Amino acid sequence: MGLFSKKESKGTTPENSEESILKNELDTEVEKLQTEFRTKQKELQDVTQKIQTVKEEYDDIVSKVMVVKKEYNQKKMELDVVSREYKEIKEKIINSEQIKDTKSIEKFNKTEENLSKTEEELGKITKEHSDLLEQITTEQSKLHIIKKQQLESEKELEEANSRLYNAKQELEKKDYFEETSILTHKRKRIHSGRK
Repeated sequence: MGLFSKKESKGTTPENSEESILKNELDTEVEKLQTEFRTKQKELQDVTQKIQTVKEEYDDIVSKVMVVKKEYNQKKMELDVVSREYKEIKEKIINSEQIKDTKSIEKFNKTEENLSKTEEELGKITKEHSDLLEQITTEQSKLHIIKKQQLESEKELEEANSRLYNAKQELEKKDYFEETSILTHKRKRIHSGRK
């Protein structure tokens, strides 16, 4: 093997060694860019997966908010009805000097109890609604950050693709130059052999 390397070293010219160095450098750069491209592609896939997960969580929270909002509206309607009944009964009590009908008193007491219970339930639902709105705001913030990361990753991926494309162009130019150079040397030898 030592004999072959000696023959190669005698046969190589500085121009050929520069070309081989340049080719090796370009090959190394292409491999480096391909590795970087694969890494960026994997990062982009990870970010896309995170976005999908956050989107699913976001959709789940939004559906929960819609259910709570529906319950909230229903309870609010119930509260309005109970409030109206409460006001009517209260007006009857204020306007009449004596309430002889014990059934009216019982109805008033029940209405008051219902009003208290409904107000209590409404307070709970309002708190759940507020908590879910806070959770939505947090998830939207996370989603915004992940989208920003995705855009940055896509930009880096485009830059890596551009560098890879440029490196391939350089390699093609170099290969074309080498082929042209080899043909030129052969023609010179043919012409000098004829003379």
